[in-house]
Amino acid sequence: MKTTIYFIRHGQTQWNKEQCMQGWQNSNLTDLGKEQADLLGKKFKKKIYN
Repeated sequence: MKTTIYFIRHGQTQWNKEQCMQGWQNSNLTDLGKEQADLLGKKFKKKIYN
């Protein structure tokens, strides 16, 4: 049996954009981050259902 593991980083957040230290609280995704998440979802959907 083959196991595939994917490491995925979150999309861009407001704090990423502002170069703020993160890790203790959540920061909202920027418009770019939402687009990145959407594109990633579409890529995985193709992998799973094809």
